Parts: sequence; structure tokens; C-alpha cells
Amino acid sequence: DIEKLTTIELEKGVLVASRFFGDRNDQVLDNPRLDLRIDDGRNFFRLSRETFDVIEAHPNFPSLSGSGALFSRDFLEQCKAHLAPGGVVSHWAPLWRTRPEDWKTIVGTFADVFPHVRLFNIGLTTILVGRLEPFPPVDLAELGARFERDAVGRSLREVGVRGPLEVLSYYQLDDAEIRRMTEGIVRTSDDRPAIEFQAPRAAFEETVGPNLTEIRLGWFGPTNLHD
Repeated sequence: DIEKLTTIELEKGVLVASRFFGDRNDQVLDNPRLDLRIDDGRNFFRLSRETFDVIEAHPNFPSLSGSGALFSRDFLEQCKAHLAPGGVVSHWAPLWRTRPEDWKTIVGTFADVFPHVRLFNIGLTTILVGRLEPFPPVDLAELGARFERDAVGRSLREVGVRGPLEVLSYYQLDDAEIRRMTEGIVRTSDDRPAIEFQAPRAAFEETVGPNLTEIRLGWFGPTNLHD
């Protein structure tokens, strides 16, 4: 169970707007376990000594000015430094409005920072999960027990996830496949913010299909993919 949920939000207007969606977010702003900060995420990490079991980062599109700072190696290193033992970092990597080479820049940069990585595809979006320690074996019984918790199961069913096996079906790529797929791809950092300059090129392009092909290539390798 969650003991404390520390949330860093840059824009105060987001908190005002969230009140209109209380039936969708379980009135999270009124939850006594919520520790809400109006701050910049990177500044918070820079000044904090706290560590966390789970760090979840969901920046805006990398094509938007300033968002590239939350896809950079430097920010991910901050996340790693604030992980508690056994903790995980989750990061968003969009498939739409992002060319395959830019998507792979995001994925490859993440994999450079975290030695153990998993990639999940949930339609138009991929989620990267990273750890410092190896991932434990999947315990389907434990996953099922967690799904049966009312708040967890209800929340997942609202977005179309019907059971624990469906959760596992989103798992697409592991460490070796990710590193092979992103070999030779440019990385993004504060000193070289490649993603922020490259990503705007795809603002009006159809990129989901090409990115899904890259995931399939990650499964089989470029020489074994057949229509």
C-alpha cells in the first residue's frame, strides 16, 4: 500500500482543473497521503535528499519547448540517484508525433542510465520501466491478487485492462532487445538536447505505424521480420 504520494506539478492551473475530474481521479487532491508540491521536478530533485520506491515521470511531448529537459540523460540520472533500494522508475515515451529515430533516442537514453529495463506498449504510448537491480520473476498469483484490490482493479478496468494476463500482454521488449534496437542512435542530454530539436519535425506526421514496426523489429531483429 502507498504510504505517501509526493507529486511535483509545475503549473498550478493543473491542480485547479483536476477538481473538475474528481470522479475520474478518486478525489486524489483530498487524499491525506498526498504530498503536493508546486515546483519544477528537476529543481525538486536537486534540493531533496528523499528517496522513493517508485518514480513516475510523464513529461509533455518532447517537441514542446522545455520538455526535452525531462527526457535527458541528466534528469534520468537524478531519478536514479533518488531511487530507494529495489525501486523502479517509470517514464513515458510517445509513439505519435514522434519519429522512430526520436522515439529510439528516448528509449536508448533511458536504457543507458538504468541497467535493467522493460518496455510496455499500451497503444499510442510506450512506458519504460527501469531498475538498478534485476527484475524479479513474474508472480502471476501476486499480480492477480493485486488486481483484485478494489481500487486497483477498478482503475485498470476503466482504461480497458480486464485482468493480470492483459497487463502482461503489454510487455514488449527487455534489456537485450532494447540495447540492440537503439545501438548507434543519438542520445539526448542537457549539453546535447537532441530530442528537443529533432522531435518538432514530426508534429504533423503519422508516426504510430512506423514506431510499432520498430517494436516488431526489436522482437525479431531486422533480418527476421516478415509480412
